[in-house]
Amino acid sequence: MTIDASSTAHLHDRTDRLAPKPILREGGPRLAMSLLVGDSVRPTRAQSRAFAKFAHTCDPVADDLVAAIRRDRLRIRTQFEQALEHGIETVDDSAPEMAAFIATLDGVPFRVDYDKLDLAARAIVRMPMSTRCGSRATSYAT
Repeated sequence: MTIDASSTAHLHDRTDRLAPKPILREGGPRLAMSLLVGDSVRPTRAQSRAFAKFAHTCDPVADDLVAAIRRDRLRIRTQFEQALEHGIETVDDSAPEMAAFIATLDGVPFRVDYDKLDLAARAIVRMPMSTRCGSRATSYAT
């Protein structure tokens, strides 16, 4: 599925943000949210509607690949592993379902918001190293 950039420009309109959850609208949490990230973490109404459209849809390209693997598990799974590790061009007589799936992997999904990724990267860089290492250790403990 190809989506051109002009059709998704409205998804990133920062003037149409959804209201925050009530707990984040008052007191300390509101101050913390405004200082840390402003309003950029809340989706726009257009982003929410666009995401909701996909809540009940499937991925026909992936579904076709799964059906092909079920038909000829050994051959297609071997080709799939080779294509992932060495590129689709190294696979002789590749299954069309697998070639179609591999072709979709290079595209950037419409929901990727580079502004949010940049904000997250800047926030992580500002964190002390001890905080980053400590959070990693506690995540392994659970």
